[in-house]
Amino acid sequence: MPAPGRVATEALVRQISNAVYLQNQMSLLNQRLQISFSGRSQGFDLRQPQFVTTGTANNYATTALSSPPRALTGDSAISYFVAKTGTKFRAHGGNSYRAPALYERFGSGFFFSPVTNQVAFTAYGNPRLAPDRYNSFDAGVDHYLAANKVRLSATYFYTRIVQVTLFDSSAVVINSRTDPFGRTSGYSNGAGGISRGVELSAEARPSRSTLLNASYTYTNAHTDQDLQVRGFFKVFTVPAHAFTLMVNQQFGKKTDVTLALYEASSYYNPLFAAGRSRAYQYPAVTKIEAVVSRQIWTREAQSLR
Repeated sequence: MPAPGRVATEALVRQISNAVYLQNQMSLLNQRLQISFSGRSQGFDLRQPQFVTTGTANNYATTALSSPPRALTGDSAISYFVAKTGTKFRAHGGNSYRAPALYERFGSGFFFSPVTNQVAFTAYGNPRLAPDRYNSFDAGVDHYLAANKVRLSATYFYTRIVQVTLFDSSAVVINSRTDPFGRTSGYSNGAGGISRGVELSAEARPSRSTLLNASYTYTNAHTDQDLQVRGFFKVFTVPAHAFTLMVNQQFGKKTDVTLALYEASSYYNPLFAAGRSRAYQYPAVTKIEAVVSRQIWTREAQSLR
């Protein structure tokens, strides 16, 4: 059967979203105790998509479509400041939700093969995608010294990724023989994972024109399933150790200089080699930045820096 002389597709997809948001903040015990909580309800209405296709099959036309489920999210935080010691205790928790984007559900592309002289239409989207869901919690302490010129902080954080949207191009998750849309790559739902760790930071202002800031972060993050590389459960692109140092110095009212140092330990990224995806270890990273800012002139509504 000869190849079609013309391949074209058009998709018109509309979705309406409405949300209601409530928030309450309270300050008690002479403002030493701060409490806040909020809630959000978001609904979605996916209108029936319209597809126009020429010269190829429509991968989405026969799929039963539905709107994303209603999103109910909440957030709460509490902090207490001990004035006698200059110490603040804080905690925060909440959940979040991300509805799949329309391109993630109905995205597609074209590929021209010079060997067969044919234009192939490829579907990337998955109309059946479920939303991403996250639960998070963090707690920490801030301690102020030297008449509030120095702040020392320590924070523990924990994030549970219940479900996340992934793009798979390694044929590990998506197989053209079993995929309902005949895809070889595209978006799919994957099991989440856990990310937890500790962040230590210090900020000091020895003078009105000088600001110092340093932080160290340890992150232990892994996935529930080895979706991208078989037998590998670490989260890609996330280094276990990261350190930052920033110095900002002002010279008069018009000039300031900022020096920034960033160091991170080795991390992993997927790499397709020898017929399958593999975990490739990238070396540690050191980055140094220097920024000089000078205000040339200023007017009532304009300025040049």
